Amino acid sequence: RGAGSAIYGADAVGGVINIITKSFGNSGENALSVQGEFNYGEHNLISTQNLLSYQNEKLFVRVGMSLNKSDGELIPSKSIDGTELEAYNNFFGILNASFAAGYKINNTWQLKFRSSWDDRNFSARYFYTTSTFDKSEEFTSNSFNQFEIKRIGARHSTSLKLGRRNGTDEFIFSPDFPSTNLHTTNFNVAQLDHSIYLSET
Repeated sequence: RGAGSAIYGADAVGGVINIITKSFGNSGENALSVQGEFNYGEHNLISTQNLLSYQNEKLFVRVGMSLNKSDGELIPSKSIDGTELEAYNNFFGILNASFAAGYKINNTWQLKFRSSWDDRNFSARYFYTTSTFDKSEEFTSNSFNQFEIKRIGARHSTSLKLGRRNGTDEFIFSPDFPSTNLHTTNFNVAQLDHSIYLSET
């Protein structure tokens, strides 16, 4: 709702969709789940997703990881306005990790913690220029951590969320030159919500 860039970064300029997942099941039974997938493909593509989750009546824990990386397709050399551009591989690597945990103290109080990490590197050659010196690479890293305490009543609920986001974006035009463009983003967020229900939950 509204412009989310101030909290969630430039990718959220059009707004943010807030998805609230179900934290505690109704059965109260212990549940352990392990999932994994691995794929290998052309251009040394490696793709893997893994998830571990555990839940009981009081506690839930989820840990996830995904990796996608490749040497990339060979982009052939070409000529633009009389400038000969070398062939290159459009390599990439994307690593994501997440952790979530919650504890139900009683029917009134709950504690939750979420953490996520995203690390990427990729070829940016000729993305922005057609210079023969262009051997660009870009590295980005983002992390987000959030703690929540929630109180639930018969006709109302109140939650306090405290979060911190850290991000870096490093652009290297060419390893032949010492200069790089490094941008960092760090901010803290506090959010207090109170809901009133028209009938008992």
